[in-house]
Parts: sequence; structure tokens; C-alpha cells
Amino acid sequence: MPAGNRIMKPLPENVWHLPALKLARDLLGRYLVHETPDGLLVGRIVETEAYMGPHDRAAHSYGGKVTPRTRVMYGPPGYAYVYFIYGMYDCLNVVAAEEGTPHAILIRAVEPLQGMEIMAGRRHLPVEKVQRALAQGKAFPALTSGPGRLTQGFGITRENHNGHDLRKRPLYIARGTPFLLKQ
Repeated sequence: MPAGNRIMKPLPENVWHLPALKLARDLLGRYLVHETPDGLLVGRIVETEAYMGPHDRAAHSYGGKVTPRTRVMYGPPGYAYVYFIYGMYDCLNVVAAEEGTPHAILIRAVEPLQGMEIMAGRRHLPVEKVQRALAQGKAFPALTSGPGRLTQGFGITRENHNGHDLRKRPLYIARGTPFLLKQ
């Protein structure tokens, strides 16, 4: 767990303007932070997926489509694009690149660092089982391994967070230590 106030500092402005592939790499090792009425939730970002806009067949903005759902992707970088998938899950994306360029990065998984009991309750998992695993120094991947688990555990929803500026409380991405990836 990072020391003190360091975790509370959102990423600097220049990071958000990176193209999706570069930002997806840069977000690895950073912290997803959600300050909730139930407590502070923190996780280290360990898996991302980049979507490259109009030319990427997997992107919601493929072909340059602007819909009420995708409109936030065309806005300024650093905002949350939260969408519903499979009729079951919300997924958190970070808008990347420059305004008008609909790139986004899906936050696929985080390593939970703080607020695991809250995450377990939101995921309808036995809190005691999670506490035992953590006390034994074991990971509990069902908390936030996967985009649907992550948003459920962190309490991230379309209704409350789509279009939210991820540089501002209560939901933001903090500095952390980016992973060094081989190019």
C-alpha cells in the first residue's frame, strides 16, 4: 500500500492526452481510488485494454458512430466512459487522446489494496472468507479480477460515474508507480 498522501494525488494533466495504446500502458501500476460513504477503496491497475476509435472494430466508436452512449468518448480525455455489457455488468473505461478522437482504455482488473471487505460485500462474497484469505497473505481474485467484478466491487455505475472527470474526487486515478514494460 502506498504511503500517506501520495495516493491522493490524481495523475497530472499531460498524461491524459496520450494516445490509447500509450495511456493503456501508462495506467498499469497506477491506483484506482473511490472515496465512498462506506470507506476508501483502492486498487492497483494491473490489466488494461485499448480501443482505438473509428478504425477499431471492437471499439464502440467504430465507424465514427456518435450515439448517446458513446458521446463521452468524443469528449476531453481523462473522463470515465461507463457502459453496460451482456445485460449484466457495467465496465469502466478511461477516455484517451485528444477531444474528438474517441479512444478509450478499459480498466480490466485491479489488485485490491484497501477496502476489500467493502468490495466483498458489494460482490456478495462471504466477508469472513475474504478476511481469512487476506490474513493468510493470500490474494482473493474474485474481488476485482475482470471489468464487471471491478465495477461491482468499487461501486462504479453508469448512472453515477459515466462522464465523471477521473482527475477529481470521489472517483479518480492516482499517481502510483507505473510498471516498466519492455517495448
